[in-house]
Amino acid sequence: MSELQKNLWLTDESETSLILNLFIPSRACLWERGVTLTLETAYPDGDTARVTVRTERPASLRLLLRAERVSAALVNGEPAALTCVQGFAVLEREWKDGDVLALTLSSPISLLPLPDDGTRAAVLCGDVLLAQKGRAALPALREEGPEKALRRARAGEACFVCETADGAQAELVPLYAIGREEYTVYSRLTREAAEASSFSFAQDGSAAY
Repeated sequence: MSELQKNLWLTDESETSLILNLFIPSRACLWERGVTLTLETAYPDGDTARVTVRTERPASLRLLLRAERVSAALVNGEPAALTCVQGFAVLEREWKDGDVLALTLSSPISLLPLPDDGTRAAVLCGDVLLAQKGRAALPALREEGPEKALRRARAGEACFVCETADGAQAELVPLYAIGREEYTVYSRLTREAAEASSFSFAQDGSAAY
């Protein structure tokens, strides 16, 4: 079973501080305090998130958000007073039943170089790893920078296109959206011809290698 769900929300033993670590639709239940926070978002297809608070009684709670991913926050439609502490945007207040925290998220495009090989790099959209369909070289990622080289193919989707070394277009989508197709995680950043490589499906057709 995936360990991902264990890292979505993190709290201390007293349940007075809560970290929202990853923007994936989820729910945090503070049973001892009778507080539930529900996160709704289409990230990375969209750049907003909504946290709804349900509580049996007004409750003081310190909510910590990753500052690098949050560009704006509203509580019940009003600007939230955030303080920055050690990389977190901190919102401390008394929460009431039905309070809504609306967030605008930041999802910059960045490169993660392959260790010991500067000619290849993975592409990230915020926290989300993108996979390139096919294996054509994408020198524009290094020559122009990922933010300029990639553009959204369709509004409302985390689907990007980038010009290849031969002037065609390659599509990059979240790795989890890849199906039965050839893909590359570490894209080539040079204009040299690609080395031949084999590609096949597992016998049950469930995966490629």
